[in-house]
Amino acid sequence: MSDRSFDHDIRYYFDTAAFLVKSAEAIDRELAEKTGKNFNIFDALELSYENHISRILRNLLDPKGSHGQGTRFLEAFLEQCKEQAPAIRGWAGDLSDVSVIPEFRTLAERRIDLVVKLPPDRYIGIENKPFASEGSEQLDAYAEHLEKESRSVREAMGGGTGINFYLIYLCGHAGLPSSLKRYAWLRDEHHFVDMRYNRRDDAPSLKSWANRCAQIAEADKLRIFMRDFSHWLAAKFNEFSEGDCANV
Repeated sequence: MSDRSFDHDIRYYFDTAAFLVKSAEAIDRELAEKTGKNFNIFDALELSYENHISRILRNLLDPKGSHGQGTRFLEAFLEQCKEQAPAIRGWAGDLSDVSVIPEFRTLAERRIDLVVKLPPDRYIGIENKPFASEGSEQLDAYAEHLEKESRSVREAMGGGTGINFYLIYLCGHAGLPSSLKRYAWLRDEHHFVDMRYNRRDDAPSLKSWANRCAQIAEADKLRIFMRDFSHWLAAKFNEFSEGDCANV
């Protein structure tokens, strides 16, 4: 093959590749214009603080939230917890009269990100850690407060015994919950859930919950919102396997 023929073939190859790339870019721009495929509301909101995400979760988990889906989203969240806390859904019972309390203040002036209060004396505390690790003795302090809260109501009503609360560690990074020491027995009693933002193979995670909510929502607006949330979680947070961060 002559040098001239070789040069011609090389130029043809790169000209063809450049044409195909430009064509693909044009098609992608047209699709983006017609479908908005590159737009995600969560990217636009720039959710860079845990309290931003907590506000969204509070509304979605509240059966009385503006989403109008009743208990569907909370039920789906509890289903995600069942792998590590098998009895949680039955324990929770009727979800129609729950309240979801943000920044739940403890006696030690700490604040639990979200608390799902089930009447008359049951609590699900959710500590949301998308980016940071816990503070000193944080999970122990939360467990202690929730135990005291549930016990005081039971005693006032002349109620029985048993663990009347769950604690959920909702985490977006690889760190294992390190401040659950005095209350480490909650793991053995299956009243502690280590849930990640994103896990492989549809293992229990916030991403899997968002996917499920997109499937069960009645309103198109909510289905789109939850799909966007799931896609944002997948793009923003690394995947973990069950072995990386299991509650064991």
